Amino acid sequence: MKLMKQLSAGLLSAAMILTAVPVNVLADDIAVDDIDEAVVSMAATPDEAVNVAADEPCMDETFTASVDGKEMTLITKEEGGYSYTSWGDTEPTYVSLYKVIVPAGTKEVALELGAESLVYNYDSNGNYLAGWVEDYTKGCTETTVKVDSNADGEADYIQVQNPYRGSDEEGWSGGEIRFAITFIVDNVTVSVNDNKLAAPTKTEDGYSYTPYGASEATYVPLYTYEIPANVKEVTLDLAVESLVYNYDSDGNYLTGWVDDYTKGSTKVTVKVDSAEDSYEGYEGKEADGIPDYIQVQNPYNADYSGGELRYAITFKQVPAVKSAKASASKYVYNGKVHKPSITILTKDGKKLASKYYSVSYSNKSSKAPGRYTATVTYKGAYKALGKKTFAYVIKPAKAAISKFTSVKKTKVKVNLKKSAGVTGYQICYSTRSSMKGAKYVTTKYTSKTLKNLKSGKKYYVKVRAYKTVKVNGKSTKIYGAWSAKKSVKTK
Repeated sequence: MKLMKQLSAGLLSAAMILTAVPVNVLADDIAVDDIDEAVVSMAATPDEAVNVAADEPCMDETFTASVDGKEMTLITKEEGGYSYTSWGDTEPTYVSLYKVIVPAGTKEVALELGAESLVYNYDSNGNYLAGWVEDYTKGCTETTVKVDSNADGEADYIQVQNPYRGSDEEGWSGGEIRFAITFIVDNVTVSVNDNKLAAPTKTEDGYSYTPYGASEATYVPLYTYEIPANVKEVTLDLAVESLVYNYDSDGNYLTGWVDDYTKGSTKVTVKVDSAEDSYEGYEGKEADGIPDYIQVQNPYNADYSGGELRYAITFKQVPAVKSAKASASKYVYNGKVHKPSITILTKDGKKLASKYYSVSYSNKSSKAPGRYTATVTYKGAYKALGKKTFAYVIKPAKAAISKFTSVKKTKVKVNLKKSAGVTGYQICYSTRSSMKGAKYVTTKYTSKTLKNLKSGKKYYVKVRAYKTVKVNGKSTKIYGAWSAKKSVKTK
């Protein structure tokens, strides 16, 4: 049972080993029995290029696509998938669209065409991008095209057409579009809690696997991501539907079983260090403390063909973060800039190197009373941790009363020393030195007359400055410290 499950999960057909046929048409678009007919003469080379009489349009669709000298074999054909409207026509013409899966980071693709062709890049809106030639009566059988020539983040459409045959009584003839090509860049985004990981290290041919029944190993790129040791799982966003399996360092299948191996996913969450799947009669292996190898491959066809392994992912663990602290959360205005420093410690007791994070402040020159934030943004191996924000406040300086006098039998006047950067002042007064039963008034000015007092009574007063700020859209006051008390007896 265990053997059968592992073979089914990791089964890779011998078709993934390069053969004389350079293009596989995936079963999503064409039935397996129709593949040979769909890619007739796909192996044609420039020396074997089709020669067509001048009055007979060439309809050859054979080509090979290569990246860094390696032929791309994962190609899907969509009949009538590309349309164009020729100059002077009112109805569009539909031709085949070939979708070529190319490795992540691919910028250019070399094409070898089965017949002499003019090759142009267009965007998804039908706008011409690149491919100008001086003599459009002459084509080529070899050319290199950009994947995204206008760098808009969308792959171009490569229009392959016959050369023009020169002017005749009806105008220019020829130039028939035979087919189009576009590219699916096999990118993967790896994230933790929606925090995208930093770019991985790529090792070309860094992962090998021997398909069941094959005598030779298959080599594919290995992407290694650095992550904190306490990250238990990551989410993969894939460019195309894929089967995803966990393997250990010895090539043993661990987990990733699916009921329907002809269907893949474009988003899947995987364990960094998984335990082996267990089932009736067999206890699975526990997590071993060593990061798994995540194998990303094509879904299988109904006859078990397909399932080509495209690349693998693994992880390099770095010490987890133990704590992140700000040096202070409260300051008092003194005319100088106040910003807390941030210290981050890892679980091995060391300070996290500054290259792994940056600190930004809501106000770089925070002097005035107010509420501010310092935000840590993790980078590199710690990018999975996202951001952490620390709030801090600068309070108004301690207020001071310059004079407290009785001006009438029922009135006293409070004079204040001006405080910098404040909205106003809160005055507290009472007939008791304990300030019990005190009353409060506010003013925006540095003097305030208190009215309706009792004659011949001793009054105590203290004051503090405040700054009004917005917090979550609501106004709130930040108060400074109370001044020393003063007293006066009404007349």
